[in-house]
Amino acid sequence: MRSRFKRVSKFSFICLSVLIIASLIDSSLSILLPTCTFTIFFDKFLSTGISPLLIFFFGLGMSEGDKINDEINK
Repeated sequence: MRSRFKRVSKFSFICLSVLIIASLIDSSLSILLPTCTFTIFFDKFLSTGISPLLIFFFGLGMSEGDKINDEINK
């Protein structure tokens, strides 16, 4: 049970860290190259495609972690 909790925790941490890193890359590109076509497309791709998926999977991992934690504490 605890190994499953560790795997779910690592999954949630990876989702959150990828989201933070992608946001930092996007903001630095927006500062350095504000009118570049790649920056605009990357911003749209991140905000409409990647970020919602990562937030969904992060929430899914957190809810699974809560379920496992409740089973451990019974």
